[in-house]
Amino acid sequence: MVREVALAMLHRNDRWLMQLRDDLETIIYPGHWGLFGGHLDLGETAREAVHRELQEEIDWSPSV
Repeated sequence: MVREVALAMLHRNDRWLMQLRDDLETIIYPGHWGLFGGHLDLGETAREAVHRELQEEIDWSPSV
């Protein structure tokens, strides 16, 4: 099974915004730093997935 994912690399003023993953044994890479994003839902584009994930994870919608 092939899964498609989309990731956002957020950079401003020489700084990167990253996500510290929850320290739960039930998720992949618990307690590690990572990028924002996730899998694409059926019929969703990569851009739509990134926008959805950013809204879900940090309550922010990019303007572009």
